[in-house]
Formats: sequence, structure tokens, C-alpha cells
Amino acid sequence: MYSKGNKHLLAIVACVIIATSSLVSCDWICHCNIYFENKTSDSILISNVDSSFYLKLNTPFKIPPRGTKFVVEEEFFDDIPSSSDIPDIMNEAFPGGLIITSKDGKTLIYSPDSVKSQSFSPYTEKSYRCVYVDGPMIGKHHLHAYYEITDTILND
Repeated sequence: MYSKGNKHLLAIVACVIIATSSLVSCDWICHCNIYFENKTSDSILISNVDSSFYLKLNTPFKIPPRGTKFVVEEEFFDDIPSSSDIPDIMNEAFPGGLIITSKDGKTLIYSPDSVKSQSFSPYTEKSYRCVYVDGPMIGKHHLHAYYEITDTILND
């Protein structure tokens, strides 16, 4: 049998374990979610230039007219994501480049260094509309970044 001292010690250990496990579940994790929005009147197809490197997203995928597709999610531990993180996330997600093809056959190919040479590159933060969303816990902020594919982009 346990003495009164041992029971007290076990109760303290149990409290420490419960308190520690509840703190672990309160990790401050934020997300950056990247979406592609098809603002055209036709379906578009998104695919990798070289899919052998990419593990997170199955491509190709189709976005219907006026549709939105969740593309990539990045987790940030103890940090708040910002629009300046988007180029790194896209470089990680599509390291070989990205192809956007419209229903009528117009094709755009963006490479990670397309920021220097192509307008509306999905590899640059200025091409995104960013919305910050508060999470369920105080101080948690999630970034939703929207890349809008428009007729202007397809005809550029």
C-alpha cells in the first residue's frame, strides 16, 4: 500500500503530466493557405512542370469557371505568416514551375524565377490578395492568399 506521502507525490506527478500535456496542445500554430481562383468563364487546368519533385499536391487539377481551389497549406509554429512567405511556399510547392492551361488551349508556364520576367507570376507576393483570419485562440492568425486567374493573365 502507498503511504500518505506517496499518494501526495503521485497526485503531484499526475497534475504535472496533465498540465504539461494541456500546454503542448496549446502550441501556437498558424497556417498560410494558398488558393487559386478562376475568374474566367472557362475551366482551367493547373499542373506541375516537373511533378517528380512535388509531394504535397496531386496535379493536374481543374478549376471550374468562377471556382476556387485550395492549392497549398504551410504551417507556421510560433510565427505569424505574411505575404512575404508566399514566394518560398510556392517555390517549395512547385519547384519545377507551374502550367496554367485554359479550355481553349492558351498556356502559361511560370517558373520560380518568373518574378523577374512575367507579370502576374504566382511566385510573387504582389500577385495575391491576402486575408488574415483570426484563429479560435487569441493571437492565432491564419493567412489566406488568393491568386486570381483572369482573362488578362491568360491573354498576357
